[in-house]
Amino acid sequence: MAASAEVWDQSPALGRIFLQLSLHHAPVPRPRTAGWYVLRVFITFEGLDGSGKSTHLARVAEELAARGAPYLATHEPGGTPLGDAVRRVFLDRRWGAVDGRVELLLVFASRRQHLLEAVEPALARGEVVLCDRFTDSTVAYQGHGRGVDLGLIERVDEIATGRRRPDRTLLFDLPAEAARARGDSPDRRGRGDVDRLDAEDLDFYRRVRDGFLAAAAAEPERFRVIDSSGPAEATAAAVRDALSDALGDLGARRAGPRAGARGLEPERLSAASPLGPGGGPPGQLG
Repeated sequence: MAASAEVWDQSPALGRIFLQLSLHHAPVPRPRTAGWYVLRVFITFEGLDGSGKSTHLARVAEELAARGAPYLATHEPGGTPLGDAVRRVFLDRRWGAVDGRVELLLVFASRRQHLLEAVEPALARGEVVLCDRFTDSTVAYQGHGRGVDLGLIERVDEIATGRRRPDRTLLFDLPAEAARARGDSPDRRGRGDVDRLDAEDLDFYRRVRDGFLAAAAAEPERFRVIDSSGPAEATAAAVRDALSDALGDLGARRAGPRAGARGLEPERLSAASPLGPGGGPPGQLG
């Protein structure tokens, strides 16, 4: 069940009730607004540390801002005050070796709060959500990297997110050797930017890369694998091509009202979230 435009226009309060009732149902067609190609798209950026995914997420955000398209640029672990506190604990090198199941529970606690507080509300407003890492990272890092049972990850994912999946995932791929050289470089060490996972050994990087590629092979309709081993501009062109069907031509500037990251009201407000009985506004955890 999805709130129709007529219901929302006549009564915003009633529209919000319909929004809550729609939480367990299949996605409805994405809303369109005058002057823009498409809104309410959930896009994740995945890859090894050092793959360039964060840089290219920022580029896509800049293009959306230039077009006046509403968007939310966010990250995991984190994306909320609670999630960012978890992130600091998760990445802190002071803890040394951390059990993979401990990591698993930390990232899914952050993820559920992120979905409830940031991601799903942004999608309901008709925004494009650009997220640096999501559940595919957990499968790759904790599953393939740490050796946590993939069935266990699926069970925790079901509890925490209802197996929520993005509409499109960009996987920034490069050899493990190159990724580790970037992620654990002397420059980054000198700036104090190398976290607990950056400092892992090469075999860990290789296992994580294998995990990402396995996920992409299993869901080719959702993933777009991008070679990020070459020049940044070549990677940026591949990103534009990979998102052209979801966001239109990112290189184009469209005439129309400028909205930035928050300001454009969608024609329809509806959502399809599998978050479960607690999948409402923050504070209504199930």
